[in-house]
Amino acid sequence: MKHLAAILLSLSISGCTVQTKNSIVNVMGEFDERLAKNQIQEGTGTLNGSAFLLQRGGGVVTCAGRDVELIPVTDYAADRLRWIYGRAPAAGEVVRTDFMGMDRVNAQFTPDIPGYHTHKRVTKCDAQGEFSFQGLKDGQYFVIASVIWFVPSPQGGLLATKVKVSNGKAAKVIMSS
Repeated sequence: MKHLAAILLSLSISGCTVQTKNSIVNVMGEFDERLAKNQIQEGTGTLNGSAFLLQRGGGVVTCAGRDVELIPVTDYAADRLRWIYGRAPAAGEVVRTDFMGMDRVNAQFTPDIPGYHTHKRVTKCDAQGEFSFQGLKDGQYFVIASVIWFVPSPQGGLLATKVKVSNGKAAKVIMSS
């Protein structure tokens, strides 16, 4: 009887462990390396933004101290975002994945094109959850920000949107869901 109880206890404990298997995702979209490389060159436009999430109790948590990525829009980038968020965001739309879907972020994308990782810009959110990208060329970009807090387990998630910079003017984006 003790042996059976030990087996049942062992099975119940092992059933509670989180086992994450990285998915292998075939990205079909074309990566236009020339466009992406050209897009991150110096321009005259600016993108200002903020990223935050509301907690159930009404508190606001920002992206303070976290990276924000600016990725030129390519079919390849859109396919990756489709996998992570369920769809690629349309212009002005904010999509979110929370910690239940974070295993999608850690997927193994194939091909994993190096230019996708190098032809982008990265900045940090300030203490108020605001960020800025200066010297942008006209064009379309995906913006990705993380808003994470711990109580005691991780909460929040990743936000993404699509923006357009045109005529060297300042664009503004507010990322929340």
